[in-house]
Amino acid sequence: MKYASLLFVALFSALPLASQVTASQPTPEQIREMTGAPQELCPLLLEINLARTEKKRAIADLPTPGSWIENRGLSRYVCDKAQVRSVSLLREREKKGKVLLVASPRLTTGWMRQDVNVTVQLIVNGEVKLSEKWEELTIGTEEGAAAALGMWGTSSSKAPKTEWWVPAEDLQSWFGDGNEVKLRLLLEIEE
Repeated sequence: MKYASLLFVALFSALPLASQVTASQPTPEQIREMTGAPQELCPLLLEINLARTEKKRAIADLPTPGSWIENRGLSRYVCDKAQVRSVSLLREREKKGKVLLVASPRLTTGWMRQDVNVTVQLIVNGEVKLSEKWEELTIGTEEGAAAALGMWGTSSSKAPKTEWWVPAEDLQSWFGDGNEVKLRLLLEIEE
């Protein structure tokens, strides 16, 4: 009986050794996967395919007026709390053989205010066809105390929007078969 109780004590005192907890420092990738947090890339370059797919028409195929909006997967990336939430490309109207394209990225930030530089480009087969850049663009909330008081020197949040008049035949040729058409966005933090 004495040996049985010793065996019992030895067996149960050895169990904690077999089931010990280990701890380690997780990698940023592991943290992002576990929490669903966006990936930090700064400056942030996004390229969005504009070619027609099974689920989406190309901007050249849309009626006038017509809109093309992309928001899937964009919020996975962040640049110092600034994010591109969605991008809209509107085929707004036609006039004298030209089409008015309006590109508008929707930007958000985790800060009250943040100044960013934003570049939007339409790229066809690696060549920049249209481009617009905003420097020191203020993004953020309109609910801050300074904005509510209308204090002098405070900046207000602005939504970037560019208008490009494009010859209709150019637009059709850009979206022709075999062409790779992308909308490129570059988001940089103003230092």
